[in-house]
Amino acid sequence: MKELKDVVANVATDTVTKFAEKRKTKQGDPEAGGETDNDEKSTWQSSPMSKVCPSLTWKQRLIGVGICSGLGFLFSFLSSFALMRSASFFAILYTIGNILWVAGTMFLVGPMKQLKNMVKPTRLICALVFFLSMIATIVVAVKSPSNFLLIMLFVIIQSLALIWYALSYIPFARTAVINFGKKLFC
Repeated sequence: MKELKDVVANVATDTVTKFAEKRKTKQGDPEAGGETDNDEKSTWQSSPMSKVCPSLTWKQRLIGVGICSGLGFLFSFLSSFALMRSASFFAILYTIGNILWVAGTMFLVGPMKQLKNMVKPTRLICALVFFLSMIATIVVAVKSPSNFLLIMLFVIIQSLALIWYALSYIPFARTAVINFGKKLFC
């Protein structure tokens, strides 16, 4: 157990150090991805969502995120009880929960910006895998509800793709997970 704690501590320290070094070199350099005065503001007023729903206040947007995320969590939680009933019912509830979670994030940045973020090179593959696995999960759950293994395979792929997609928004999180995996299994 102490070895695992040491591995986690080393990975965290390495990641923070790399982040700090990259931050120093990239700051103000548009070619390296640094921020400039010409970059789009990240506030909700400048987001495409403010044009779609201009009458929504920041508080209302947060309520929208909270409701969608809460319902998404509720559906995902209820799906665990549905697993005792049938794998197809579980898969459908779980997938609806994930769809609601993604819909909730659109309240913050807007649907178009969310889609633009999804097709960025760092997120495109995991976003495609996520959406294709959701479609495959629903199709298999409806067309072949007795195929437990295939349903569970698509649910697992869906979950891993969602986690990898979410990690893409946290600086160096993917690198930390990869380094942790290397140190743990190599």
